[in-house]
Amino acid sequence: MKIRAVKTENIYLLIILGAAVASVFFYTYLPTGSLFIFNSPDETANFFSTESFNFYNSFGRPEPLNDIADGLIHPRSIVARGDYLLPVSFIGLPLLYGILSKVTGLGLTPFFVPFFSSAVIVIFYFLIRRIFGADTAFWSALFLVFLPPFLYFSNRGFFHNVLFLDLIILFAAIMVFRPVGSLEKHAGKKKWIYRLGDEIWGGIILGLAFLTRPTEFLWL
Repeated sequence: MKIRAVKTENIYLLIILGAAVASVFFYTYLPTGSLFIFNSPDETANFFSTESFNFYNSFGRPEPLNDIADGLIHPRSIVARGDYLLPVSFIGLPLLYGILSKVTGLGLTPFFVPFFSSAVIVIFYFLIRRIFGADTAFWSALFLVFLPPFLYFSNRGFFHNVLFLDLIILFAAIMVFRPVGSLEKHAGKKKWIYRLGDEIWGGIILGLAFLTRPTEFLWL
């Protein structure tokens, strides 16, 4: 029975890995067809801030025409302070994207969330398997691939929604899989080193999630 269960789990994992790879094509459909063209003011503002951070290490940049327009020239979700345009949205996404874009280039930023989401499907499978078992994990992860809000917002890479969810799932996985049991094998002062590593990474991921959507603080 144990061997059969292991074989079933291996089959489940192969299917989930295949679904995660296939999901890359589902989640990159809109970014591929309309790179840097957004039909949402919030996405436009987030891209503006990301682009500014990439080029100028700042979330805003000047608009010289506001000297004569009295601050009237600015898109929605962006405000003018003097001749300077600044975002009014949350800074977590532009901060993370801005840092990553300095390594990958600005052209890949619309694809960050699609790839994050595809990887999170596999992480989600392992997370649910640890808590509820392989059968529940398999169907949960498989349904997540095609869950309409997840599918839609994974295509909208400059929205906060799915990035926030991806970070929370990653944080939960770090906390669930932290090797608490193995700490007993390490005597004395070494224990805190093993525990601290997971807590630092967990804290960084959770902090990025809070920066991405600070309004979710209370329910979290």
